[in-house]
Amino acid sequence: MADLTLTLTESLNLNGYDQGGTSTKIITGITESSKRIVRLFDTVDTTLLEFGITLGSGKFLTDNVKYVRITNLGKNEEVINVSLGSGTDGGSGEVIIDLEPGYFFVLSKVDDVFEVFESGGTPTTSLDVNTIKAKSELSSVDLEIFVASG
Repeated sequence: MADLTLTLTESLNLNGYDQGGTSTKIITGITESSKRIVRLFDTVDTTLLEFGITLGSGKFLTDNVKYVRITNLGKNEEVINVSLGSGTDGGSGEVIIDLEPGYFFVLSKVDDVFEVFESGGTPTTSLDVNTIKAKSELSSVDLEIFVASG
């Protein structure tokens, strides 16, 4: 087993005042990791990861996932649409995130990630992420995927 140390540093000096900071998080009990670079081609939806109750190629056990990071390695205007898909309890849903070049998106788990509320404030459903897909809006672009699980 290993520990994964995450460090986020923001550096900003605004009008002579330091507005930056550093946050650190240690995730314990990591027994598996996967890191790869994927090239997305001209608006084609590509399945990056799957999560469930069985292991497979590019598939992780939902309950074991402790960290997922997707980074847009593009340099110019290559926005990536990252799609978090759900198909639990007989329903389905999707959340799409636009990821600008150089930015990254992080999940600390893939079960009960989002809750959907109606106007009365009662949650109507929660989103378990079963798949993560991505596509480029303009042209081919590389992205990096990192997953750590226990």
